[in-house]
Amino acid sequence: MKRIALLLAPLALAVPAAHSAEPFEGKVAFTMTSGAGVPNEVSYTIKGAHVLISAGNAVGIIMDRDKNEVTMMMPQQRMYMVRPLPQPPAGLQAPNGATQGVSLQDTGATEKILGYSCKKYLVKTSSSTTELWLTDQLGSFIGLGQAMGGGRPGGRTGPVQAWEQALQGKNFFPMRVVGQNSSGAEMFRLEVNAVDKQPVEDSVFSPPADWKKLDLGSMMGGFAPH
Repeated sequence: MKRIALLLAPLALAVPAAHSAEPFEGKVAFTMTSGAGVPNEVSYTIKGAHVLISAGNAVGIIMDRDKNEVTMMMPQQRMYMVRPLPQPPAGLQAPNGATQGVSLQDTGATEKILGYSCKKYLVKTSSSTTELWLTDQLGSFIGLGQAMGGGRPGGRTGPVQAWEQALQGKNFFPMRVVGQNSSGAEMFRLEVNAVDKQPVEDSVFSPPADWKKLDLGSMMGGFAPH
């Protein structure tokens, strides 16, 4: 569980929602790298409002946007816990406590990535510049930091990056994300390396029947199996 959180939380990725014209159903595979770290493989299995996020061979998170719930999976313990899906924050918090607004800057550049038409956008802050290649053919996103919040005390949202904040409420799906610090050094890269549109069984978005459900009423009080 802790390893999955460490892999996924810095990503603060986004989870695709249904496209209004033709909802995407299938799998999207990502490779993500932070700084000089080893690339990590993340896959999304998507069906309408349901998303299963897996890191490597470990099942990590199931999200249900209809119920506003997130299920955190713990395969080694054969346990899971269900929490409300926290609402995304209105903005990033600057060191002085003020809200830091960010926006997408359209560069006008275009590229085909895995057959999807993408446009290049930039998101800039005082300490970073992020390049995003976005398509409007795979639906919109919510931040993974929001999903990770379902396993945190009080259901607080996880880390929210400037680029994912800029995507909130927009019908965009990032096919490539490259983040650089103020010196121009690459700090983060996300690449979609496969999009497999295919039917997905509803059972994929439920924990195994023989796993225990945990009540995370109090982090200090421990877990109480149902």
